[in-house]
Amino acid sequence: MSHHDPDLQITAPLEILSVLRSLEERNTLIHLHVPGRQLAIITTVLQIDDGKQTIIIDNASEDDLNNRLLRASSLSMEAQLDRIRILFSVNGVRACMFDGKPALEIPFPDSITRLQRREYYRIDIPLSDTATCAMQLPVQPYTLKLSIRDISCGGLSLLDQEHVLEKSLGTVFDYCTLQLPEQPPLKLSMKVVRAVPEKLANEKVILRVGCAFINISNPARMQLQRYVSQLERKAIARQRGLD
Repeated sequence: MSHHDPDLQITAPLEILSVLRSLEERNTLIHLHVPGRQLAIITTVLQIDDGKQTIIIDNASEDDLNNRLLRASSLSMEAQLDRIRILFSVNGVRACMFDGKPALEIPFPDSITRLQRREYYRIDIPLSDTATCAMQLPVQPYTLKLSIRDISCGGLSLLDQEHVLEKSLGTVFDYCTLQLPEQPPLKLSMKVVRAVPEKLANEKVILRVGCAFINISNPARMQLQRYVSQLERKAIARQRGLD
């Protein structure tokens, strides 16, 4: 596979070590979950031992969660570096101590996937604009309204301040309503395809939730395309100093 391909599976040990070092040095937030189970935590890399080929990560704040993680046969990890999704899985986890505190130790992954491909060009929504998505939930609070961070004709990403959607990976939400600036309300269905923790300037950790539109109608797609094109024109105008 060409190194110019934005989607790249890394298998060379030195390249894997380089990505892991970046996660460690930037204190990148990592979304850890157990495949096929409603079990997930947010963690960071505390230390990398190149000699032992192991990674020490933060454990969960609750003992019950840690015990369930320790019984898992495999763990999936997802993070974001320079707007590129980093995904890898490891087999096995054990309890350890780091700087006198409980932690978890996992082995180096055999491969790491860098994922940047998008079905459509996605553009950020200016902070000065208010764009929201209202979702219907099966449990309280029943209706969840989140800010939209970026959008395309194929999907969007939401800012989940309270981590309500932390365990919703793969869930389809029907009857969602998008309220975009200067646009009529848009009703559609969406599937949660990723959830990555993100640290704000004030140190608060929020969840950035990526959703793909499901069975979107042609009129809705045309409305989205008009809105995205409008955002693009405004962005170009700002870059040229015309706005």
